[in-house]
Amino acid sequence: MHRFDLPGRPHMRGRHNAARKFGSCFMWHFAAVSALVSLLGTDYLSTSALCNARGTSAHFAGIGPDKLIVEQFVRPALARYNLQCHLEPMFSIASDPYCRAVLANSGSKIGTEHVGYDVLEHLHIGTLAQLNELSLADKIVTVLTAPVRTTLRCAVHGDACCNLPVCDVDCSGPPCVDWSPMGKQLGALGPTFALIIDYFAYHRSAKTRLLLIENVPEFDPAVAHAFLGDIYEIHITYITPADVACEYLSRMRMFMLCILKGSARLRCDLGATLDYVCQAIHNHRSTHCNRLKVSDVLVASYRQLRDAEELLAKARNIPVKPPDPTQLYNQMDYLLHANELRRLSQYEQLWTDKFGQLGSNDPDALYHLQDDPQGRVCWSAGGHIPSLRRQMGPLWHPHSCTVLTPAERLSLQGWPLVGFAAEMAGIQNFDMPFSERLNKFAGNAYHVAVFGTFMLVALSCTSLV
Repeated sequence: MHRFDLPGRPHMRGRHNAARKFGSCFMWHFAAVSALVSLLGTDYLSTSALCNARGTSAHFAGIGPDKLIVEQFVRPALARYNLQCHLEPMFSIASDPYCRAVLANSGSKIGTEHVGYDVLEHLHIGTLAQLNELSLADKIVTVLTAPVRTTLRCAVHGDACCNLPVCDVDCSGPPCVDWSPMGKQLGALGPTFALIIDYFAYHRSAKTRLLLIENVPEFDPAVAHAFLGDIYEIHITYITPADVACEYLSRMRMFMLCILKGSARLRCDLGATLDYVCQAIHNHRSTHCNRLKVSDVLVASYRQLRDAEELLAKARNIPVKPPDPTQLYNQMDYLLHANELRRLSQYEQLWTDKFGQLGSNDPDALYHLQDDPQGRVCWSAGGHIPSLRRQMGPLWHPHSCTVLTPAERLSLQGWPLVGFAAEMAGIQNFDMPFSERLNKFAGNAYHVAVFGTFMLVALSCTSLV
């Protein structure tokens, strides 16, 4: 059997010293705050929105980790310099029942006080299907002229939540499918555009002071300017995981900082500050390791590999093999469909043609078996993890003959779900129950370090009026 030899950590799949190398990616917050203190000073930061804004909301929350970022990364890093962060995640909205159940667990590290069902419930305008029957002009008029509700149907407290809490900051990633290259790129004519208009309409009414918006780089900034530009000052930047020393992913995102005019102001250059902080994160990571390889982030324990095997077997209605007493974990190729085995063979040939050896002999090889390589090659030949998507099949690691586990997929997005990562991040006992549903949402979540760095810089550069 192909498997990595990891002296001192016989319970974990991975390369020698991979734990410490990958774990260094979870210390970005300490480097970022240290850089901000060095550049701006503690007195400056103490008067910024980072230390004075109160209350955050998250529309289109998914399993979005805004509470995780604030409570487990931002606050501990600021505390080292006797700075306090008063941000408190107040409400989230998630249309998926499973995400609501996760977020409604207020005792967890990502739960919020209120959890809504649908952003369209902000307005008295019907369902998304009804809105999509209208022309684009009528859709815009309908949304922008509808009265805004001040109540929330809440998954935590039932239907009786009266007034939505007032929040200074909103951290959201509106639907990207209508702009993403993975979709039909219909833009404003797409089926989710009404949700984006609703999002803008709510914040126009609520007068939210600061909007931190994430989307794909193909999103047209003119949309935000058209719906918010009269009352918000809009600043745009683009960040990749490589910018925050997570170069194993290729996932550029556009970020918008929208500042309510007369209620908050930008005090220093957002781009220059972001560049300074990103360089500091790189410098900090370089003290632990150089560029990470794909195999450096494959750090699932053998227990997690077994859990992933059982999840995939259950999803495919295939009897799971009992553990092989002579091996540390089972090979999982018996769980692959015939078309996936065919694609695996094609990927192996392509890898051999490119690198002169089979992927099964290369620990850095990963294949996306849902994509047919004859039409679209999705693999790690460029040194990156293949694109994580919400609806995706197994990411296959031919060297160990296993799939990428749910814990690994979320860890790649910056969630400290592996023990050593939580330790290096200074987080105690972080744990989440895994399921195939949560596994899928890993591809739809923003990267914790990317969004967290943007949040730290954006709030440090602004102050409330």
